[in-house]
Amino acid sequence: MKKFGLWMVVCICILGAMVGCTKKEESTAEVTESVEEVSAKKEEVSMEIQFSNETGENIGILKIRPTEEYDWSENLVTDEAWKDRYEVPVFVNGILPDIETGWEVKTTNLQGEETIWKDVVLADDTTVIFAVEDGVSFVSIQETETNEQTEVTE
Repeated sequence: MKKFGLWMVVCICILGAMVGCTKKEESTAEVTESVEEVSAKKEEVSMEIQFSNETGENIGILKIRPTEEYDWSENLVTDEAWKDRYEVPVFVNGILPDIETGWEVKTTNLQGEETIWKDVVLADDTTVIFAVEDGVSFVSIQETETNEQTEVTE
């Protein structure tokens, strides 16, 4: 009788462990499915943004990132320097993370002084102007003017 009781306890424990494992696998599958559903809902983005340097300094390094949790991009300055009063095109492609306020942009002038611009809103067909006035850094956004030519027919 003692052996029968012991076997019943062992069987119940094994059955409980199997049920517990099954539930765990089901919840993992549900999480995986919901992550896949969210990824499927996000679409790949392709944006072209013009960055305008109006800081009064030539910039040697220009990097961007969505938030502090991400690494900086590679240097976007391909020439010797991004000169003051010049624009550079910035291309952002891929599935972008959801960000609440805006991107971060890091510039380093040729003297090695870094500035991190926060909450920079990146949107397709816009010009982001980085400026310094009276020692205060600020960013402004303008819609990019399109130079579309229209054909005139007579």
